[in-house]
Amino acid sequence: MNAERRALLAETLGAGAGSAALAAAIAGGGDRGAYLARAVLTARIPTERQVADDRLAFLIDADAALAAIERDARRAPGRVRRMPVRLVDGIVVDVTDSAGAAFTSGIQRVSRGVLRAWAGEVPFTPVVLTPAGVLRSATPEESERAGAPRDAGGPATALVPLGARLFLPEIATAEGRAARLAAIARHGSVESLAIGHDCIPMTTAESAPEGMPAAFADYLAGVARFRRIAATSAASAAEFRGWAAMLPAAGLTPPEVLRVGLPVVPIAAAPEPEASIRAALRLGDAPIVLVVGTHEPRKNHLAVLAAAELAWRGGAAFSLVMVGARSWEAKPFDAAVRRAERAGRPLVVLTGAPDSRLAGLYRAAVASVFVSFNEGFGLPVAESLAAGTPVITADFGSQREIGEGRGAILVDPREPRAIAAAILDVLADPAAARARVTAPPPRGWAQYAAELRELLG
Repeated sequence: MNAERRALLAETLGAGAGSAALAAAIAGGGDRGAYLARAVLTARIPTERQVADDRLAFLIDADAALAAIERDARRAPGRVRRMPVRLVDGIVVDVTDSAGAAFTSGIQRVSRGVLRAWAGEVPFTPVVLTPAGVLRSATPEESERAGAPRDAGGPATALVPLGARLFLPEIATAEGRAARLAAIARHGSVESLAIGHDCIPMTTAESAPEGMPAAFADYLAGVARFRRIAATSAASAAEFRGWAAMLPAAGLTPPEVLRVGLPVVPIAAAPEPEASIRAALRLGDAPIVLVVGTHEPRKNHLAVLAAAELAWRGGAAFSLVMVGARSWEAKPFDAAVRRAERAGRPLVVLTGAPDSRLAGLYRAAVASVFVSFNEGFGLPVAESLAAGTPVITADFGSQREIGEGRGAILVDPREPRAIAAAILDVLADPAAARARVTAPPPRGWAQYAAELRELLG
């Protein structure tokens, strides 16, 4: 297999078959030559630092540098040593997180929405970047989880992008992942685009899990080498532009940051009937107030529970339904839920729900509550309005951007009394609150995906 890799590298660089001729061609290829040498010979995508170090090594002693890379290739695990290597161009989509996750976060919903819209229309290669640095074809099962056609998967082949169009719809925070994507963006691509979801681990680091700010800094260092960033909202674009403005001080050309707003459409699944939901969740006839979002500090669910308690103590009759996966530091939330349950409050907490049930809950609710401390977009705000349901949301950032002037009730998320007052206002006249809702202009996944495709060229 090493001979096959050497032959592929020599053919790509237009070099002779001998070691001296190949080493000279790599040295003459500069950064691109160093990138190709390590990626092809070791079947692993190098980091940007490795590319820079290898380039210097080839300048000093090309024969020794080539020998060192081949030694690294021989030290790889047997599975990697035996793996065939193939150059890939066209659109390459890194679906590492979506391919491996059974649950669906907001970011994964965006990634899957784009790829499903592209399916059958836009040819692309879904790939997974392993912790060892192997960029391989996604398996059929991984492709399906990521929203790509099942037949988009392929055999266990190490891929080396060259002349590709790199698309990153996720946030690459796993160790080394962003640094390898940076090398692809600079040396293996003619175009590179990342979706800019938010900079929350930087702007509100106190709301991020331990270690995430450092991992996110690595991610930003990686996407600094991309050509463009498609921010999901004006608020998100402002964050990324602030970061990008610092890059010239380090001698870097910053990515172009563009606002490409996410779709605003109801959940696509057919809604489960309200009667079925009420029976399944034992909700009775009381009005439903819905909360959607992972149970983590940034989503501010402790304030929502406090607001609900204030409203219940004031005599309001409603069921609070909270839908969201458990996340980091969920213990205070769990304790607050247990207190409410011991007090006999009509509270239902779901760690997950199929899209049909979520769509039905949006329609059945008199209002939804989404008062996060910081959001790149705030998908539940858009989903609620698109379903015609009033939403109580934060009076700043992307939440205000989506909801202002469309019937959303804007409140200070740090003040439970304000949240409680908004709940009581809706319960006093649900029909009037619903009548004030104006869904944002329709903007589907097909349009969003088409705009991203255009940016990829």
